[in-house]
Amino acid sequence: MSLSAPVNLGMAYIYDQLLTALKAHWKAHNNAYPQKFIISSADNASLKDARASINLAVTGKALDDHTTFMGVKLEVNDSSPGLVIAMDGTAQPLQM
Repeated sequence: MSLSAPVNLGMAYIYDQLLTALKAHWKAHNNAYPQKFIISSADNASLKDARASINLAVTGKALDDHTTFMGVKLEVNDSSPGLVIAMDGTAQPLQM
C-alpha cells in the first residue's frame, strides 16, 4: 500500500468550508445545528468521493450515509453559490 495517495483538494476545500460554517453557526446559535447546507453537485461529488475513501480506509466499510455532514442535511443545488441555512431559516454564504 502506498502512503502517497493523491490528495483531493476540492474535498479539502468544501470540507473546510462546511466545518467553518458549522462552527460559526454553533457559536452564533448556542450550539444549535443549522437546518441544512446547500452545495453544488461538483462540491458534493468531491466531498462524497473523499469521505467514502477515508471511511473505507479507516473502517473497511463503504460510506453509509452521504445525506448529512456532521449531522446537518446536505442539499445539492447547482444554482446555489453554497449556503448554510441557519436554524432560524436565514441563509448565509459558505465562506472561508
